[in-house]
Amino acid sequence: MVRNTYIPYKHLIPTLGAEVDHAGTDGRRALRAAAWAGHEDVVNLLISNKANVNAIDDYGRTPLLTAAYMGHVNVVKLLIAAGSRVNHTDADGRTALALCTVAGASEYNNDAPHITIIRALITAGADVNKSDKHGRTPLMSAAIEGSLSMCAVLVNEGEADVDAVDESQCTALSAAAACGHCDIVRQLIEHWHADLNTIDMEGRTVLSIAAGNGMGMLLLFQFD
Repeated sequence: MVRNTYIPYKHLIPTLGAEVDHAGTDGRRALRAAAWAGHEDVVNLLISNKANVNAIDDYGRTPLLTAAYMGHVNVVKLLIAAGSRVNHTDADGRTALALCTVAGASEYNNDAPHITIIRALITAGADVNKSDKHGRTPLMSAAIEGSLSMCAVLVNEGEADVDAVDESQCTALSAAAACGHCDIVRQLIEHWHADLNTIDMEGRTVLSIAAGNGMGMLLLFQFD
C-alpha cells in the first residue's frame, strides 16, 4: 500500500533546492501549472523564489495567459504585480485579454471573475484592440460568444474600436448578427454607433447577415 506523505510545499524550494523554472517536454513550468490550477499561495511562493513570470510553454502561453483563461482573479493580479507582460501573445496571436473573453463567455463559466480580470488587464495597460493572427479582437470574440457584459466593459472602459475588421472584413457587429445575439447587435447600433455599411469578403452587408438570422427587421426598424 502506498502511504500518502504530506510535505509542506513551502519547504520544497529552499530546502531541496528545487529548480523553479525547470520545463517539461511541452515547455510547461511549475508557475504555469500553479497559475492554471488557481493555487494563489503556490504562485506567490514561486514568484518570491524568482520564478520567471514571462516564461512561455510550447504554445507561447505564459502563466498570465493561462490564469486569465481559467478565470483566477487573484492569480492574475499577482502575476501582473510581478511584472507579467499583459500584451504578450501566444502562438495564435491571442493575449490574456483575448483568451479571457473567449473562456469567460462560455456556458460553463461564470462571467463575473473574467470580467474582473478584463478590468484588471485594462488597468494594467492591455491593448483592447490587439488582434490575433486572424485579425480578431477581444471585442469580436465577446460578440461572437454572446457576452454583452464583456462587450460593455471592453467598449465603455477599454474604449475598444467597434468598427475594427478581421481578415474576413467582419466587425463585432457583423459577428454578433451572424451568431444571432440580438442584445449585442442592438447595443452596438443604438449606443456604440457601429458602422452598418461594412461589407465582408463574401460581399454581405450587416443587414443581409442579420436578415439571414431573422434580425433584419430589428435593423430596418432602427434605421428606417
